[in-house]
Amino acid sequence: MAILQEATSMARRLGDPRTLIDCARFRFSLERDPSRIGERLELADEMVELGKKTGNKGLLLELLMYRIYDRLALGDLESCERDQNTMQSLASELGDPFYIYHAETIRVSGALLTGRFDEAERLTMGSMETGQRLEVENVEGAMGVQMFTIRREQGRLGEVAPMVSHFVEDRGVGMAWRPGLSLVYAEIGDTERAREQFERMAGTEFKCVPKDALWQTCLSYLAEVCDFLQDRKRAEILYDLLLPYSTLNVVVGNAIACLGAGSRFLGLLATVMERWDEAEQHFQHATEFNRKLGANPWLAHTQYEFARMLIKRGREQDIEVARGLIGEAGKTVKALGMQGLAAKINAMTRDDQALFG
Repeated sequence: MAILQEATSMARRLGDPRTLIDCARFRFSLERDPSRIGERLELADEMVELGKKTGNKGLLLELLMYRIYDRLALGDLESCERDQNTMQSLASELGDPFYIYHAETIRVSGALLTGRFDEAERLTMGSMETGQRLEVENVEGAMGVQMFTIRREQGRLGEVAPMVSHFVEDRGVGMAWRPGLSLVYAEIGDTERAREQFERMAGTEFKCVPKDALWQTCLSYLAEVCDFLQDRKRAEILYDLLLPYSTLNVVVGNAIACLGAGSRFLGLLATVMERWDEAEQHFQHATEFNRKLGANPWLAHTQYEFARMLIKRGREQDIEVARGLIGEAGKTVKALGMQGLAAKINAMTRDDQALFG
């Protein structure tokens, strides 16, 4: 980074736009610190305009992609939509296989975010066919993440468990997919296998999880498993790792999916640690963020988990709030066909009829 900053300063002094853009591209690849997202966006805006002036459409495509990542993380969907349309047009004009395919995968992300699961599945299959036809690398991996997300919300996660296990055990990408496999076992109630997978990562304090484009996603999955296992010790570690992302949307990989407000996962971890005030603040932020984003599935998850936290805290004045949250979440899951979350809500209301009867 120090050398890159020196090169950037030199390119500015020399008035060398191509080298300046190259320096920015390297920086976007190297430095993904969430606290510097505003700074990166300012640089991306500058570089996109510079890229337009150079007439190098291939470079412009790459710069737009980096800008989309950070705009998605901030929840600026309107600006993302404009960049996506520009990217799709440029990719088609240039015949660039990766970006033609990638423009289609981002459309899947939008459908998932708002709970249009049938459309998301149709788009996933279409983008996979495009990627295979154009011989783009890792098409199956992107499809796997997207189908994992769809099937989980449909309550059909057992169907993709063999696929996730295949990536972990057979394809040799264990640490990239192991958090997802652990979450599969947690979701289907297999405590022993969920704990086994979780411990493989927790034993290193999660240092074995690659700090790549799936880092935040893996931490989010692990937060949910930690909640399932009620592992207070590991909740503290994960909380500190996720805290820098507390105000951002969880963007999966190359924007192939979004999981809504990162603060929701912090709320889960704070609940495990019984740090009630922090949990409440995180869930309140996640509720507002997801509602503003139009992320209805993730809003429903937030409402369910927020209600569960309020009940666990045990204050009488929270009960009516919890009822309201569960009622609203219940309407959403019914409208969107979210059978996975519906089963959890039904179990909660059945087990505590005094509260919800």
